Amino acid sequence: MNTISPEKLEKLDVLYANGQFAGIAPGEFKYLQESDIDNLIREAEQNQAGTYQIPDKSTRESVDKLLDSGVLPFTPEDARYLSLMGANSLIWLVYSSNRHRTYVLTKPQQKRIRHLINKGFLPHMSDREIVMLSKEKANRLIEEGENNALYEEEF
Repeated sequence: MNTISPEKLEKLDVLYANGQFAGIAPGEFKYLQESDIDNLIREAEQNQAGTYQIPDKSTRESVDKLLDSGVLPFTPEDARYLSLMGANSLIWLVYSSNRHRTYVLTKPQQKRIRHLINKGFLPHMSDREIVMLSKEKANRLIEEGENNALYEEEF
């Protein structure tokens, strides 16, 4: 984070706690200059208390857990002024089933799945279906295929 005076950080903390400051996107706080902070404070002071909701304890703990585990690419300081809506959005992004539409399985997993399909230990899947698998789903399929191979169960 840039050097921002402790007084200005304290003022932002108070405005945030009062619900007058919506916060900023995680990761962007460290790029703000002193003049940007002055503008944020002036704008926030114009807002009525309670305009924005801050995350409740449970939601904040959930976000902090995700930050500590490295699932989110931010530091706790980056998410210091996270609004309730922002916190819920981050949690939703992590746990949304849409995240499984990314190509996250590894080349060795793809190779192992194709081998198990070719040997008849997993049902046929197209290449497109294989690369659309999440890492977790691929691991479950590999385990299922290896169990089928162990007990010589073919499809």
